[in-house]
Amino acid sequence: MNETQTAAFTKLQSQFALSDEKLREIVDGFLKAMQEGLEADGCNLAMIPSFVTGRPTGQETGSYLALDLGGTNFRVCLIDLKGNGEFVTAQHKYALSAEHKTGDGKVLFDFLAECVEDFITQRPETELLSQTSIIPLGFTFSFPINQTAINRGKLLRWTKSFTATNVVGHDVAQLLQDALNRRHMSNIKVAALVNDTVGTMLAAAYAEPSTSVGVIFGTGTNTAYIERIENIPKWQGSMEDAEMAINMEWGAFGNDKKVLPVTQYDNRLDNSSPEPFHQVFEKMISGLYLGEITRNILIDLIDRNVIFGSRCSVEMNQPFNFDTAYVSSIISDNSADLEEIKLILENTMGIPETTASDRQLVKRVAQLVAERAAQLSGAALSAVLLKRKDLLTQPVTVGVDGTVFQFLPGFKGLLSKVLEQLLGTDVASRVKIVLAKDGSGVGAALTAMMAIKRDVD
Repeated sequence: MNETQTAAFTKLQSQFALSDEKLREIVDGFLKAMQEGLEADGCNLAMIPSFVTGRPTGQETGSYLALDLGGTNFRVCLIDLKGNGEFVTAQHKYALSAEHKTGDGKVLFDFLAECVEDFITQRPETELLSQTSIIPLGFTFSFPINQTAINRGKLLRWTKSFTATNVVGHDVAQLLQDALNRRHMSNIKVAALVNDTVGTMLAAAYAEPSTSVGVIFGTGTNTAYIERIENIPKWQGSMEDAEMAINMEWGAFGNDKKVLPVTQYDNRLDNSSPEPFHQVFEKMISGLYLGEITRNILIDLIDRNVIFGSRCSVEMNQPFNFDTAYVSSIISDNSADLEEIKLILENTMGIPETTASDRQLVKRVAQLVAERAAQLSGAALSAVLLKRKDLLTQPVTVGVDGTVFQFLPGFKGLLSKVLEQLLGTDVASRVKIVLAKDGSGVGAALTAMMAIKRDVD
């Protein structure tokens, strides 16, 4: 890098680097926000009781249906729990049309029921289901709901470009059950309505019973953890169980921007987003946004004549056009001339010409953004673990899913390093982070199984 670029990078480094003191301030802020959310509704962290009590042992067996609605596809799964933490999944994805997402809610739920019927009639594996009079179904529904029972929850608002009418304010489990009944499938019982992070935690717990936390580091981010019911002051329900899974909705942490180290680039992203001052933590660490933060920095460097000879492009000027996958590829490029970075900048992003020092600077910028995401994630996870200090004398497993965790270079290693820094080497050595396989499917099936078992008991 030339002198101007080195000076510009040093300034960026001072904005993105997180001191030990800052990380501990974030941990304290998280713990305070968690406590407030457990005490009352309407706080920064929603801390939603999931009604999921108890944990899988890994010895559960049986066949269960699981549905997953949360994005471009709708997934129907048959989960066959084998015991010993083993399971087999058969699944099919069904594409959702614009009409399904934005039309009448009845059309959407009738389509979901139609997919379930198609799945059951088309697959030989589903013969297992004909052996039982009642088929338990777990429904992973990745939208904000006000959950009132293990199988009851009203949609608070649609997200992710869904706007289907006559669903907000209604019980989505009941809407699904009604649609199944209309297709003469009343033997399928919607036994559980599950948030995907709770599902991730339960899926990990089936293989690792010491699992107490589930985290998604993907396009979005969220966490669920096991809390003692006596430590949930706002809980008005039964106290007969000792513990319950809490869906934190932690992406909303720091919406006031007082604790998080928000830069001008974060503010630019937030101000241009559909909901400014919402999901501020998520906007600093998740896959939907890391590419855009990087693009904002590069645009600023272009405007200040630091890179690319001050030349931009139509592609680079377009918001959210710099994918987080590019950030991963840029960080991974260890070639002598940084050829992959050259391809991304010149061929994909339309920059007329880049120098070797330009490409070095772009790589350093991408690393800065990714490293901050991993450090913030580590601080947040440390806070969740410290909230349950009583568990940290024994081994604790954290189930994690998501593309950022799986594919962003260096993320896992730095996450673990920050846990060690904030929890101490001794405690951190007892924290095991595992990739949770198919949380939204297996987790929903396990929740349905536990709900049915509870009804029988």
